[in-house]
Amino acid sequence: MSADVPAPPVRERRLLRVLVVVALNWVALGLTILLVPGISADGGWPVLLAAVVVGLLGAVLRPLLVALMTRVGWAGVVLGWLLTQALLVYLAISVTPGVHDDGFWSVFWASWLYGAMVSVGLWFLTAGDVSVLAAHLMRVNRRRRAAAPATTVPGLVVMLYESNHAYRAIPMDGRPHGGVRRWMGE
Repeated sequence: MSADVPAPPVRERRLLRVLVVVALNWVALGLTILLVPGISADGGWPVLLAAVVVGLLGAVLRPLLVALMTRVGWAGVVLGWLLTQALLVYLAISVTPGVHDDGFWSVFWASWLYGAMVSVGLWFLTAGDVSVLAAHLMRVNRRRRAAAPATTVPGLVVMLYESNHAYRAIPMDGRPHGGVRRWMGE
């Protein structure tokens, strides 16, 4: 007979998740420095510091850069997509003592490799974890909540689809649906 083990508190899970992500970034940045010519480190601790700096810069600067690039238009979005990660990694390496680079282009290629390794690592860490999907859906729901049309008609439920921001109204009081079959259902 096995006893149910209570789940750790939310704060502990969040802290554990942050530590695992930092460790993943540390390993990915260390491997990137080993594989890409033109970037070097004096040891493991400067690489850890650089990984933490990349994370902090990303948390602070990425939303600002995204807002700026989207205002420029499609050219800004493509340029931002190509250069944002490289800029963050370059800034982190520039300010981290013990990590050296030969210039922007070596960091540019390193940032792509680093980003790919972190993405694959995060995919392995979160594959099959329903809570990650649920957290994403809750975040999206909070952002889109104001976009759903309000209805004052009693017995009517309105659903908003995230994929194309379409909505559908469903009568819940037994009255017939519309006579025309719609793409998203009645």
